Amino acid sequence: MVKEKANQKRGVSLMLISSIFVLISLVLSASIIIVTRFSHTSFEQINRISEGHIKCTEDVQLLDETSDFLTSKSREYVVLNNPKAAVDYMQEVAESKARERSVENVKVYFADTEVGSYMQDALDQSNLLAVRELYAMRLAGEAYGMDALPTQIKEVTLTAEDLALDNNAKVTKATTMLFDEGYDSIKSKIDDDIAKSLTLLIEATSVRKEQANRGLNVVILFHESLAVLLFLFVLATGAISYFLMVLPLKRYKEAIENNKRVEVIGSRELRFVAQAYNHMYDAKEKHQEALQYEVSHDILTGIFNRREYLADCARLAKTRLYFIIADVDRFKGINDTFGHDLGDKILRLVARKLRGAFPEPNYVFRVGGDEFIIFATEEHLQSVERLENILDEINQSLDEIHQKENIPLVSLSFGIVDKTPDMTFDDAYRDADKALYRVKEAGGCGIDFNINKDSDY
Repeated sequence: MVKEKANQKRGVSLMLISSIFVLISLVLSASIIIVTRFSHTSFEQINRISEGHIKCTEDVQLLDETSDFLTSKSREYVVLNNPKAAVDYMQEVAESKARERSVENVKVYFADTEVGSYMQDALDQSNLLAVRELYAMRLAGEAYGMDALPTQIKEVTLTAEDLALDNNAKVTKATTMLFDEGYDSIKSKIDDDIAKSLTLLIEATSVRKEQANRGLNVVILFHESLAVLLFLFVLATGAISYFLMVLPLKRYKEAIENNKRVEVIGSRELRFVAQAYNHMYDAKEKHQEALQYEVSHDILTGIFNRREYLADCARLAKTRLYFIIADVDRFKGINDTFGHDLGDKILRLVARKLRGAFPEPNYVFRVGGDEFIIFATEEHLQSVERLENILDEINQSLDEIHQKENIPLVSLSFGIVDKTPDMTFDDAYRDADKALYRVKEAGGCGIDFNINKDSDY
């Protein structure tokens, strides 16, 4: 009897084992709930980071756009005597206050970075321009008449020296104040602060996302480990655990390691995890696509930029094509006379016309201020005469737009080279530039072929 009792003491207690198993199962179940909650919190944090980045990017762009809007409206009133422009100007400054709101929003989202300080500096510089712009509009108002001006502009005090000027001199000085080097210098400072703000914003968001992703990886790893342990301890629920947790987590891990979207399968919690991850993945892909677009395309016109031009030169080194340089005639004069806003509009118009005349598989690049390069590779460009007709049609359409819309007359000069496989792109550019120079010397709005017109393409 004593020996049997001793053996019983050495034996395993099923109740104790069951109790231990139940306790472990409860601990594991509770742990899964806690980890799932942590994953939910992690994804909410990632979503907040993404939303904050998008919102702050919009706010930075809003500050830039509003500053340009105020410049445009003040110039519109001073140069064109449009009273509505002055009213729109004061409505933005005194009522909408989009600039101030955008700066405050960025300071809230990125209080621990220098993004807000650069935004504040840009706002301060914009306010400096506003002082100059209000004074210029008040001075021009003396010449145009004060009745239509908002009260805030009427209250601006002019110097006795400026009041003594005649009307023409007042308008001239007001115009100079909005177009001189001092004005452009402040605008450049605003642009620099905006660019720095965007750069710091991207860097700060990347750091936050990296930290959040590290926590997310830990959470996902815990999910997988707990699922495996639960399978080992509770064999009866092993199949359910496998299909609802282990297999989905395995696929999630493979998809994450291969940088792919995860398949939304498994338990409700894991479906939430998958959907949240896919949302983050899609947001990242969209952001990467936007960055790739910005790298290869000109922001102003939307066509390929110089970087893409250099890449395509290497890729098409042995390809025969027409190498065309297009240049906007008298573009500097248009910028100086009508302002950069109209100049930008003309550049976008020219880019649209060139892209329409040379669709894919042709290539159209903006490589300088008003300089464009075209690689004409389409099979229907089988003769110089055909190409000449296309370029003439572009200038004709620009002339028609000038007649229908109230914009300056715009024309293009073209220099063309038949780039053969044994010719480098540097040589092609040099020869095409010489041809372009001859057109410019002859007055512009023309075409010079630095090739044999009788040869087939």
